[in-house]
Amino acid sequence: MITRMTRLIGAPVLTAVAFSIGACSGSSNLVSPPISQSANVSTASDTGGKSAPAPTQANTAGSGAELPRDWPAGIPTPTGLTLDRVLSSPTGPGSIAIYRGVGTAGVVNTQMTQDLKAAGFTERSSIGAPVFRSTWTKGSTSVALNISSAVGKASCAITARSA
Repeated sequence: MITRMTRLIGAPVLTAVAFSIGACSGSSNLVSPPISQSANVSTASDTGGKSAPAPTQANTAGSGAELPRDWPAGIPTPTGLTLDRVLSSPTGPGSIAIYRGVGTAGVVNTQMTQDLKAAGFTERSSIGAPVFRSTWTKGSTSVALNISSAVGKASCAITARSA
């Protein structure tokens, strides 16, 4: 159980923390630069409104970011935050969706916890403030959350995998 938990929250959480810290500091410097359109990343406008393919590294930041077509159904999104980018998980199948916006970690954590429970997910682990981390499962889908905030800006990284 510990080995599975370590794999589930280990590297994805560390990756998400790095991006959360970048979001909260207001820095535009990211760990890895976005992939250009020529690197097989597409948006809704160039796919006729259909879902973009699963990213190989990162989608372009900002309003053009979309969840990959293999994103598991039923995972709630943080209210009031905007999808900023989507990354491939560095530890295997799955993706990391990073949402950013105005808010506090506590409020976002409360909303996501309530919405995941309402969607039928079971909480497997959690760590509280100032950075909220939790893992959830529902059937073959696993979700890890990493929620932080600073100076009125919140970041919520959602790592999702389906077996």
